[in-house]
Amino acid sequence: LVLKKKPKKNYQAVSPELLEIFMVYGTLHTGGIETLIVRLSNFLVASGFSTSVYCTPGGDLQSSLNSNVNIVNYSNVKELIKNVKMEKEKKYIGRIVFILSFDPTSAARALMIEMALQKIVQVVHVTGVFHPRAYFMDGETIDSILINKSITHAVGKKNIFFMNEESRSEHAKKWRSNLAICPVLPLPINAVDSLWKPSKNLSIRVVSVGRLVDFKAYSLGAAHIVKSCLNKGIAVSWDIFGYGPLEAQIKSNIESMGVEKNVRLMGKLDY
Repeated sequence: LVLKKKPKKNYQAVSPELLEIFMVYGTLHTGGIETLIVRLSNFLVASGFSTSVYCTPGGDLQSSLNSNVNIVNYSNVKELIKNVKMEKEKKYIGRIVFILSFDPTSAARALMIEMALQKIVQVVHVTGVFHPRAYFMDGETIDSILINKSITHAVGKKNIFFMNEESRSEHAKKWRSNLAICPVLPLPINAVDSLWKPSKNLSIRVVSVGRLVDFKAYSLGAAHIVKSCLNKGIAVSWDIFGYGPLEAQIKSNIESMGVEKNVRLMGKLDY
């Protein structure tokens, strides 16, 4: 981890003894961002960094956090700030508090933590953008979109990073803003040996993994795609791993296309 040292334009490594890391989020359900929080938190504590995860209770991934991760559950924003203030008296004095948030809601909450601590300790808040429309999702009201944009102004461009170039360019286009100062930080992937082996079977098996939500709507087309392939004599099966509000609609599509044997809803894929 490095933090910019003012007023010089260089970077200075920060030792674990000087840094207190906060990750702020909602409930740690099974999902992409939540998995990133688990893996990153576990990596940081294994590297000697004091790491706290502030999250709402009830998430099934919470149990996957290393026992050395300080888990602080909160039910509302008032309780979140109260918990932060209670903790600060113990160990934050003389340290740098590094806050990491992951979406508009957690970024707003992290800003409140920043305001609660900034008179006592040095605070650095960085937020990540993990979807091309993260701050202006379909179905959001104009008011919500404007509030989300104001959150990014409060965080500051230099403290925003994007998971890929598409996410950055889409936000730059929507906001009519130059986001070149915002870095692109690709998501880390664990290096493991491949378990896949080539098959002589002529049929094609498709496997997709992702929550069944409106901004990942490719699963809605699975039944139609498989039906079209079968009609052309191409043997295809599709297993859909995931859960979410689109499950009933996807199931209906499968039944209406008559491809129940070829398209299967496999449910949630355990972490």
